Amino acid sequence: PPYFVENGDIAPARISDENYEEVCKLAESALIALGVKNSLSHIELKIGTKGCKLIEVASRMGGDDIYENVKHVWAEDLVKIGLQVACGVHVTHKKRDPKGCVICRYFIPSSSGIITNISGIQEVKKRRNVLEISLSKHVGDAVLVPPEGFDNMGWVITKGRTYQEAQSQMDWVFNNLEINVTRFSKGSSLGKTIRKDSLSSASLVRSQIMRAAKLGGIKVLDVNTLKRLHLGIIYNSSLPYDNNSMKARDIGEDIHRILLSRGYRVSLFDMNESPIPIHKLETAGLDFVLNLCEALHNSTHLESHAAALLDVLQLPYSGSGPATMSLCVDKISIKKLFHFHEIPTPAWDYVYSMEDDIRTDLQYPLIVKPANTDNSFGITNESVVTNREDLMRQIAQVVEGYRRPALIEEYVEGDEYDVCLLGNDDDVRVLPLIRSIFDRMPRGYWHIYGTESKSEEDGSVYNKIRIEKPAKIGEKLAQLLTEISLDVFNLVNCRDYAKVEIRVDKTGNPYVLEVNPNPPIGRDYFFSWSSKLDGLDYEEMIEELLFTAVQRYRSSRLYFDMLEDD
Repeated sequence: PPYFVENGDIAPARISDENYEEVCKLAESALIALGVKNSLSHIELKIGTKGCKLIEVASRMGGDDIYENVKHVWAEDLVKIGLQVACGVHVTHKKRDPKGCVICRYFIPSSSGIITNISGIQEVKKRRNVLEISLSKHVGDAVLVPPEGFDNMGWVITKGRTYQEAQSQMDWVFNNLEINVTRFSKGSSLGKTIRKDSLSSASLVRSQIMRAAKLGGIKVLDVNTLKRLHLGIIYNSSLPYDNNSMKARDIGEDIHRILLSRGYRVSLFDMNESPIPIHKLETAGLDFVLNLCEALHNSTHLESHAAALLDVLQLPYSGSGPATMSLCVDKISIKKLFHFHEIPTPAWDYVYSMEDDIRTDLQYPLIVKPANTDNSFGITNESVVTNREDLMRQIAQVVEGYRRPALIEEYVEGDEYDVCLLGNDDDVRVLPLIRSIFDRMPRGYWHIYGTESKSEEDGSVYNKIRIEKPAKIGEKLAQLLTEISLDVFNLVNCRDYAKVEIRVDKTGNPYVLEVNPNPPIGRDYFFSWSSKLDGLDYEEMIEELLFTAVQRYRSSRLYFDMLEDD
């Protein structure tokens, strides 16, 4: 209420003989009064307490499911009859008793939104008593229900000897076909971005969100103002997974050289020092810190503590805060958050001990991951399992071997997308998408990025992954991945920059795997590649990230007074 929404129909109509005669008489009278001849007709009437009332007369065959209903219940082919009438062939019709019953139901979501997942359609099509299933909307399409519109997503028709049989079939369909619609909301980005082409970044469509935006004025900083700041860079000279092409030490020192060459005042701090250089940071007279720290005490699990330390020292810094970073490394909490906010993600469960129960409806293959780590720690080719025995073996490896809770997910076969974001609030840019394609991986290797992909020993295998820069995909999918990533970015309160990893299955359904709030920004990492596609060379990307982070602190008294002094 107050809207009327048609949600389906049944054939034959369940009305009394008296009402049936009244309906036929009124329909014939309407055709005579309107002079309809030599045509099929579709007439709509309503039976109320005051009898039968005419609603609408159309001189054509009924649309949607009408043709199938008539064909299966009365064995009449309306298309054939229509062609005969159009060709002047005399048509004789004998009234036939109905054979069985059909029920049609429209797929109508509970609220307007964007379709983010469709699954189970092939199983429904194979069902014996499903006559037809028609989807008019697909993943990435908007669907509007009152008050925004009167859309449906298609329909399904089931049959039976009785209404009860047909309804039982319909109940089975709705239990086995899943169409997820992520509803529009004031804070959601779904349906609100535009990307000119695959080589450009995407941004929010201002006209659609301005009313909900924060309209505080932004004080633009120029280069000369930034160069008066004393910048610090915190980084790690080594990391536990430091065997890829550009080590943490190289990244920190490279960025240090770049900023020095461009006239910035910069100091470098190695967080691998013992003791941690807290006193150095506190006494260096820093105005702003570029936070590249990925570990403390050689533990990536403590990465968020570096941001917390800067907060304690009251030093403004780049990237997300400790709460966001702690949340994103906790895969169980992130999954619960995604589920609550209808962010599409693979079906999942988790255990803290070998005695914990596991959902029985999860479908193999499954992938087992440590639930509170990042950087692919604990994920190997053996992490993907196809049976109960291997599942329990891998859970034991995580729970007893790594002494961590285990996250169990349905493995999604498909391409993987890295979606990089740069900015804050309503000025977040979604950089060109990058796609990983696994079709050249040798037999015996699951299509994942595991710890082995970062080692020299198995690196040659993972070098066969094709990196498509930018992703060559349709506009609709690119927009959907963009908008889902924006929602994830805002949901976990990322700041300045982030990377969202999404799998898209063979039928086009996206699944968010994880979000990295402070992704690596070395020259040969995804974030730098994506920035380059957007027209930023590496040096420009570093400066823009610095601009973005400092801009966020524009009202901070920690350095604002200095900016005003000339």
